[in-house]
Amino acid sequence: MPPPPTAPDRVPVRVLVIDDDSVMRRLLPLLLNAEGHTVTSAESGDAALKHLETVAPRDLPSVFLVDLKMPGLSATTLAMRLRRDCPPSALLIAMSATAAAPAEEACFDAFLHKPFTADDFAVARSRAQAHARESTAAHGVPLPALDQNIFANLAAVIAAAELQQVYKLLLDDVPLRLDRMRSAAEARDEATFIREAHAIKGGCGMLGAAELQALAERMETGGLASSSLLADFQPAVDRVRRILEMHLDP
Repeated sequence: MPPPPTAPDRVPVRVLVIDDDSVMRRLLPLLLNAEGHTVTSAESGDAALKHLETVAPRDLPSVFLVDLKMPGLSATTLAMRLRRDCPPSALLIAMSATAAAPAEEACFDAFLHKPFTADDFAVARSRAQAHARESTAAHGVPLPALDQNIFANLAAVIAAAELQQVYKLLLDDVPLRLDRMRSAAEARDEATFIREAHAIKGGCGMLGAAELQALAERMETGGLASSSLLADFQPAVDRVRRILEMHLDP
């Protein structure tokens, strides 16, 4: 049975449109202003970040509409920067005239296919809020699958082929440790369960797999009582893998 449709959210908000297309930067403010939203625009990811430096905290946008196909800073990198620099409540909605790649969608709370209407925006906003609530419930605050600052620091000193191998080792190692944790949970072996969670936490932390690191930390602290979180690991591993495919695959 399909899920019920998302109820559109029409409460006025501050929106920042980030798009290199001047037509979109003109059209979207007109479209969304008519719905009561306060809209500003930026022509690139770098311009958006510079704009945010000039905005008082109380005036920061609560919704970011980000075009996926822009020159300069990639949409995925921009999403990570916005996650870092903006309040956790900020909603990131991607938009494009073509389908989003899985790695791109993983970095955003919702996706809008161009062309779209004000009604489509309202529904996407509700969908984004639901996504953010799920992430907050799981981790306390929304966390990126891959911390772009850590990744960039590693990429600056390690050759891409070697870095790819290191991340492959991590993503191959995590499922093996999860199997040991499942066996430990069945045997009520809390010491092994905690030891494996600690090992996952350390490796993921070094490589910036923030979501996986947070899950492992909760399980290390919670012990066998947190074993239900094992089911959350594979989707998080898949999100990291998709982002790495975009950054590292030739």
